[in-house]
Amino acid sequence: VGVLSGRVANVTFENPDVTASKHAGIICAYAGSNGTNPAIVENVNIINGKVTQNSGNHSGLIFGHSNVNGCEFTNITVSGTIAQNAIGDSGFIGGAQNKAATFTNCHATGTLTLKSGLSADATATNICTGGIQGFDAGSAYDGCSFSGTINGGRLCGGIVGYNQVAGVNISDCHVSNATIKSVAIGSAPGEKVGGVVGLVTGGNVSECSFEGNITASGREVGGIAGQFIGGKGQIEKCDSYANISTSSGYVGGIVGR
Repeated sequence: VGVLSGRVANVTFENPDVTASKHAGIICAYAGSNGTNPAIVENVNIINGKVTQNSGNHSGLIFGHSNVNGCEFTNITVSGTIAQNAIGDSGFIGGAQNKAATFTNCHATGTLTLKSGLSADATATNICTGGIQGFDAGSAYDGCSFSGTINGGRLCGGIVGYNQVAGVNISDCHVSNATIKSVAIGSAPGEKVGGVVGLVTGGNVSECSFEGNITASGREVGGIAGQFIGGKGQIEKCDSYANISTSSGYVGGIVGR
């Protein structure tokens, strides 16, 4: 589906393979339409899915991009690979969620690779990678999980790569048997890397955990969050069993900075 502005439910896909030069997803490229019609995806399984993104857009095993409030993603299990071969955000559920949505009981396993050698600015925010979502703007994540490998760049996390808007809530989300590797992409250093979230702005992270290895070429690296800009938010009741390796500063078992 190009644009999903309705409901997809109770379906299983085996070995789907999508290659795109625009936003890419196995369920849809765009989740929601016209700014007011949200997408609802529930009780969906994707087994051994493959998504390849070859242009400057976003990718996910469920959807590529959303710019609509109120989308809901519930009881979803996905496995497979994502090859993000151009500048863009990527995650196993979705690439870029530009409005608030809910992600409930979403589970992912697999390997996501952001192609090295791309050209990006030093402060690039369009190369986010995450085990559930690459880029987010104030959504709620509850009971989600990821296991596998993320080969990313700047703004990389086991659940969410980058939350830009205050109000995100990440609760009871767990990352296990994970390898997260962040390298420089163009002029953008491999920084702001976390076991659960790379960079969170004014949100809450509670009762989450990370177990695995994190390697980063840049600074601000943490077992739960790479960088936490608190505002009214907080991190509480989180556990980290992270082996962290970085050649730069601001490193912490829970929060890098």
